[in-house]
Amino acid sequence: MRFNLVHVVSFSILLAFLSSCKTGKDVYSWEYEVLYPTESDDFYDDDEEDYMAPVKENFQSSATRHWDLLHTGLDIGFDMEKEYVLGKAELTLTPYFYSQNEVVLDAKGMDLHGIMVNDKEAFFNYDGQQVTILLEDEVSRGENITVVVEYTAKPSELEMNTASDAIEDDRGLYFINARGEDPNKPTQIWTQGEPESNSVWFPTIDKPNERCTQEVFVTVDNRFVTLSNGLLINSKENGDGTRTDYWKQDLPHAPYLFMLGIGDYAVVKDTWRDIDVHYFVEHEYEDNARGIFKNTPEMLSFFSDVLRYDFPWDKYHQVAVRDFVSGAMENTSAVIFGDFVQQTAREQLDGDFEDIVSHELFHHWFGDLVTCESWANIPLNESFATYGEVMWREYKYGADDADFKRLDDRLSYFNEAQEKQVDLIRYDHDLPGDMFDRHSYEKGGAILHMLRAEVGDEAFYTALNKYLVDNAYSDVEIHELRMAFEDVTGRDFMPFFNQWFFASGHPIVEYSINHTYDEFNEPITDLTFTQDASAEDTLLYKLSIPYAIYSEASGEYEMSTFYLEDYMDWVFLNGHNDILIDPRGDLLVEWDQYTGYNASHVPMYMNQMTNAPWAYARFKAFNKLYFNIYDEDSLNMFYAVGLKDAFHKNRLNVLESMNESVGYAVEFDADPSNLFSSEVLALVQDLATSDSNYAVQAEALKVLVAVDANAHRDFFNKALSSPSIAVTAEAMMAMADIDLYKALPYAEKEQNTTNYTMLDAVGTIYAQSRDAKYQDYFENYVNGENGEYQTYYAMYYYSKLLAGLDREAVMRGLDFFEYYLNNASGEYVSNVALSGMDRVAAGINERQAEGELIEWMPEVEAGIEAINNAYFGFEDVQEGEAEAE
Repeated sequence: MRFNLVHVVSFSILLAFLSSCKTGKDVYSWEYEVLYPTESDDFYDDDEEDYMAPVKENFQSSATRHWDLLHTGLDIGFDMEKEYVLGKAELTLTPYFYSQNEVVLDAKGMDLHGIMVNDKEAFFNYDGQQVTILLEDEVSRGENITVVVEYTAKPSELEMNTASDAIEDDRGLYFINARGEDPNKPTQIWTQGEPESNSVWFPTIDKPNERCTQEVFVTVDNRFVTLSNGLLINSKENGDGTRTDYWKQDLPHAPYLFMLGIGDYAVVKDTWRDIDVHYFVEHEYEDNARGIFKNTPEMLSFFSDVLRYDFPWDKYHQVAVRDFVSGAMENTSAVIFGDFVQQTAREQLDGDFEDIVSHELFHHWFGDLVTCESWANIPLNESFATYGEVMWREYKYGADDADFKRLDDRLSYFNEAQEKQVDLIRYDHDLPGDMFDRHSYEKGGAILHMLRAEVGDEAFYTALNKYLVDNAYSDVEIHELRMAFEDVTGRDFMPFFNQWFFASGHPIVEYSINHTYDEFNEPITDLTFTQDASAEDTLLYKLSIPYAIYSEASGEYEMSTFYLEDYMDWVFLNGHNDILIDPRGDLLVEWDQYTGYNASHVPMYMNQMTNAPWAYARFKAFNKLYFNIYDEDSLNMFYAVGLKDAFHKNRLNVLESMNESVGYAVEFDADPSNLFSSEVLALVQDLATSDSNYAVQAEALKVLVAVDANAHRDFFNKALSSPSIAVTAEAMMAMADIDLYKALPYAEKEQNTTNYTMLDAVGTIYAQSRDAKYQDYFENYVNGENGEYQTYYAMYYYSKLLAGLDREAVMRGLDFFEYYLNNASGEYVSNVALSGMDRVAAGINERQAEGELIEWMPEVEAGIEAINNAYFGFEDVQEGEAEAE
């Protein structure tokens, strides 16, 4: 499961955070020379009792298993007019251990038409959430029973309140445009079962520690294709315009992983080691399907090989659906993605959703094959899937790329940790959805990385293999992972797991690097660490801190490890050494970025920018200089080095910093054209035209616009023909700054885009035009087949356009906003309409402040007030008060 909104941390955000607080494809390992203390073979050798987590209130234990659900058979049809599921479920169960005289099934919001047990009608009680079936005779361990339930499920009528940040709704099954009333949206049916929502559309024991095999017979209109778990055994034409597809999964999995996907899809077929790998996309994306689900077969090979455990299911299909309530979902062998992943080949040049593809695939080992036994243990699913993204990037794109992915993950967790710090494994959550947060995902992934660093690659992957083999097709808790590592390494990992998995917060470590002299006047380096904790109840951390020492003799950095076992500790090193702390960002530590800085360290950081073999270390060195050096000559020297960096994200970081400097200059009425040396500008010009990364090209164009747009007209003209949307959009806005009317034809050429970046450029240019003819464009765009975020962009820029138009155009625009305010399909669009009207008024007031006489402004303000009053019911309230008087 991925979060609903794909988080992308820009490097400007990284810079702000840091200021305050391609290589081979082999999986890398850490080989640190242990310098201190030399007498310890096992870092975690304290008494385990020192690390024991306190007992929590509101303890959410694993579900008690009275029955073992062996098999589920479903016969499903649909009433599209009413949005009902017409179902028959046949469940095979056996007592888990003790004899039983009743069966309790989860069945939310259904009409139950009859229940049979072993072909006999059964008595039952139903409270709308669970059905209790009374058995005629007590059933003993080893005996099987068959329960058949005929029912109607009404998911669209169900109101539930267990949504979370990761899953925004919990109705289990969703009808999309079921009656075909929206000509701009396809008709689809799809499901979302996690955490416990599949029991909305079929009765089951809806707990993660349950698992069973399954068969699904699903009857649909002939024009639709279907997707479910397992293999499609056959399809039967019914002679009435419908077809029944039979899907069968012989391997057991948890009920929350059951899925259905139904719609008019193009199915693009691929294979991997004789296993079918299919991509279900809307027809217009058929030619792009392999790029949308990028590198899936290669991922299957990589994960199978590195885990030494072949992909454990009988197929692997992926489908994109409309209006999905999450980012993506790892349903066994049938993964659902939100339609945001559907991109044209041109859009894929600027970025893709490969991280989500790898995340959901890795779940098929960690989550589907081996499943958390309770939601308190969901990090066993989500932390691994998040770290699977890192593993894939490391293999495919190199260690530097993986290091920056982990940087994004750490920052995502640190951002949440400012407001929320909880145990990673926590049994005191209120609802299952509470567990789907940045702790379970990103923090857990970072902890797995530290565990890998602690034991080394060979032990790490050997332990994971043992964990998978020992627990295949079963449910687990965190200690089974711990014991796998203990069995492989011979070490006690209870202290490590208590410190990281069962405690909240994270360490905050300040460090200083002081060059001084000993009593014999020999140069030494004093490396001192002081730690604090981000949470008051967190115990002292035991940290293995990697650091690198630069050797003048070899011209290379040599790795070492410092063991921090107390609040403060230090080590003295011979010579005045250039030292890098945690050069690849291996630790989940909040480092103090300023401690130990002084001007004498400039050569050290310059050396790191030039010679450090790790892109992340060079990134940190540049940021240290950028945030501490203010004279332009020195900054230009740093820019020149950074713009030549081999890793594209470091070049991008430098360019973003340069644009930030331009912003500061403009804010203080300085001339930005004097900020950068001719050498630096030449480097920027070269990056704008020939860098291998389009994001770097686009950011370089921003610098050229800020410095002197007119002088760089030729660069923008060339960029207008770039295959990259990001580069073309940036060039269009640059041309608009130089000659708006020359930019307008390019905007008109691109105006039907659904791409956010291009829509931003088109909207900006049209809004600047102050031409009422573009009202038709914005209103038609909003009324067209576009997502809610595209609608937001269009309405935002429409309001900007209106603010520059005459009375007649503005009043027409207000009528349009009023219509959307009163007919919006959701609160989101209503809020956009409200803010749009406010933006119109603010823009017109700005025109008046600049000296323009707008006599009809009171009419606009009165119109907006009337619309607001009607929407919020103020008029009704006022009328009621008047009548009362």
